[in-house]
Amino acid sequence: MPQQQIRKSQFILTYGPGSILESVTGPRIIPGPLAGLFNRPVNGKNLSPVDFEISHQRLTEGLFRNGTRIFRIPSNAELGIEENVPLYTTRPFPGWGLCIDHGILYRLGDDCPECKRSGGRWKKKRREAIRFVRACPAGHLDDVDWNYVVHSKSKRTAECTGEWFYWQRQGASLKEIKIRCPVCKAEVNMGEIYNRPWPCSGRFPERETEGFPVRPGCRREARIIQRQASNLRIPEVVTLFTVPPRHTKLHRLLENQAIRTAVITAGSLGTQLNCNNFLKMLEDLRRQSLITEVTYEEILKYDWREIESALQDLKKPVPQSYREILVDEFNRLVDAAYNGASAGGRGSAELLFEVIKQDIRTFRSPGGLNFRIVPVTRLNTVTVQTGYRRFVCSKPEETELVDISFTDERGNRWLPGIEFMGEGIFVMLEKDDENHFQFGGKNYSKWLNAYRNRRNENYNQPGLFRDDMYRDELHPVFVWWHTLSHIILRTLSVGSGYSLSSIRERIYFDIDRDGHARGGIIFYTVQPGADGTLGGLVSLVPHFGEILSRVHQMAEKCSNDPLCGEQEFAPGKSNGAACYACTMVSETSCEHRNMWLDRHILVENMP
Repeated sequence: MPQQQIRKSQFILTYGPGSILESVTGPRIIPGPLAGLFNRPVNGKNLSPVDFEISHQRLTEGLFRNGTRIFRIPSNAELGIEENVPLYTTRPFPGWGLCIDHGILYRLGDDCPECKRSGGRWKKKRREAIRFVRACPAGHLDDVDWNYVVHSKSKRTAECTGEWFYWQRQGASLKEIKIRCPVCKAEVNMGEIYNRPWPCSGRFPERETEGFPVRPGCRREARIIQRQASNLRIPEVVTLFTVPPRHTKLHRLLENQAIRTAVITAGSLGTQLNCNNFLKMLEDLRRQSLITEVTYEEILKYDWREIESALQDLKKPVPQSYREILVDEFNRLVDAAYNGASAGGRGSAELLFEVIKQDIRTFRSPGGLNFRIVPVTRLNTVTVQTGYRRFVCSKPEETELVDISFTDERGNRWLPGIEFMGEGIFVMLEKDDENHFQFGGKNYSKWLNAYRNRRNENYNQPGLFRDDMYRDELHPVFVWWHTLSHIILRTLSVGSGYSLSSIRERIYFDIDRDGHARGGIIFYTVQPGADGTLGGLVSLVPHFGEILSRVHQMAEKCSNDPLCGEQEFAPGKSNGAACYACTMVSETSCEHRNMWLDRHILVENMP
């Protein structure tokens, strides 16, 4: 059976259910995990998402809050099957093909009629899936209804049911591609049909468990779009760090939802949890296949005092919104910046987050600001794909988020995710555990005014902000840190040996009720399948003074000046003075798609 290899991280960051994979045998739709992965036995055993669960309490109880659990995509090697054996099944999509030799559009279940007449002497490699599909802002995806489209200008639309059509290319543009019915001679060109709305069938091909199209209809209008278009499917992902106090491998094991539920149930029944009844509880969970054999054996490696201490940490409440989670993450990093975060009497538990106190440095910028530079030698991240959007309409705010979760036979809701290990550098102002220094300037006032009027209709596009309720990105302190981050990123990539696209950033921002704001940055690089990276990033901490000394100069000048420098922020815009010659970086590095940048804010506020 033909197979196409992709990395597990690609499934989360690029592809996923509802995406079209360009395989060696043609384009194929990736179905949901229930149909694509957990629908058949492997090596005589039915796969279950429980076997590949990623436990992360801050995600499952804080961000999702509805019992959603996270699973990872397994690899062939992990399951003991050969690399050339398909693990995740896909289906051909779209269902129409184009015979290049004869210029005929036909259904891929059949053969080209001209090839049939010529005795089957057609070349398979010349048979290609059509590159156009139909999609709507609600997330539906389907073949183009070519019969309806070709006869849209004809009175015989309902009468003629052509099974194939002539495809005549007379030039490079869409309007020079003509599609003609061989029966009634009705004809359209691609230029006429590409830019207009069409009825939507309401189809979600990734949800079709039987393999037959299900078309319930949809009130939204669909558009014809190329199947390889980048805006056809934009995944929405969320990434959280593993931070204290739940920052060891033991915590991760005990965060398993089945274990936590059993512990909570025991507490509600008044059962005093001790070593003996905890071990009995684990044995019962293993026997019921609620935890894996590996999880059971790993927990037994720790002594009861370590387990009891970790269970106490897991009883502490977790933040209940994405913004609160990020602020909590920020506070944990600030605490580690002053006190470190290491084993500290936690016994044999492997750390997923580590800051060695004696390696923390403080540098003074030429403008007189004191920066605390914190090497995070071990950094664990969990990234989850929560859904996707299809930006196929003129108004992005009208797109709908498509949920890609599924429910197993036990009623558990699951989302796909992936876990990485790496390293990072946390940057904060020396006294940023209190309040930020006073800002000023013309551009500061413009951004602050936009923040105060952040409910303005200019900013209603979905996914524009990390948390649409707060819209922190409009605050000038956030813009200051984000612009500083991008300038430092460009310098880090030169000094570390990492490519710019492999270093990522996260901007932290917090504001109290009196309007006092503070912020920080973490630069990090992670990779799958390893205990960490090689230390190339954290090794730059002793040299951070040199990096900070260049910031003001790089913010003042741009090779695109005066054009870049003449740009100023205004309501409805997402940037001030910013371009790819000065502050913009790779899209894989920036969490905010190169928005909320302004060199003017940085220049005006670098005392």
